[in-house]
Amino acid sequence: MRRVAVSLIIILGFVACAEDAGPDPDTLPTDLQIDYHWNNGVSRVSPDYLYYHISLPATGSATISYTLGHPSSSEQEEWAETFEVSDDDLRGLYALMQQVGLFTRTWQPADPVPGASGGPSVRVVAEGKTYNVPSELADMSDAVAIANVYGKIEQMVPETVRDTMEARQAQYLEEHDS
Repeated sequence: MRRVAVSLIIILGFVACAEDAGPDPDTLPTDLQIDYHWNNGVSRVSPDYLYYHISLPATGSATISYTLGHPSSSEQEEWAETFEVSDDDLRGLYALMQQVGLFTRTWQPADPVPGASGGPSVRVVAEGKTYNVPSELADMSDAVAIANVYGKIEQMVPETVRDTMEARQAQYLEEHDS
């Protein structure tokens, strides 16, 4: 009886560890959805406010949406561009997410600092679970690890799209600079 109890405890331990392992590293989830957000942290109503969102689905076109001008401003402008991401690039990003522990770490947010609300964050859906990484992290090693993921996501946006966004931003600032 004691052997059965010990065996059962060991089996339950393996099952519990398997549940915490995150998505299968060798298979790209069919429900994979990566939503990367970035803003410059400008909190006042100003044309200097900048926000963008990169959406990378497992299938279909990726999107970058760009917002200039504070959300409460009557002069806010928004636009979006679509682009294609190769299956190899998406698999590489997914492997990097596995490598840095996006699906297994506990991403503790830093204590809020008044006036500091900018930066990147990511929300990933994989195998029916949602994983969130806040923009400000309590542990610097977490911030360094996730920075590699953020860089890879931003690199997936084609240079021509980035150039268009930067030109629109410069035009917007020129038109709304007071």
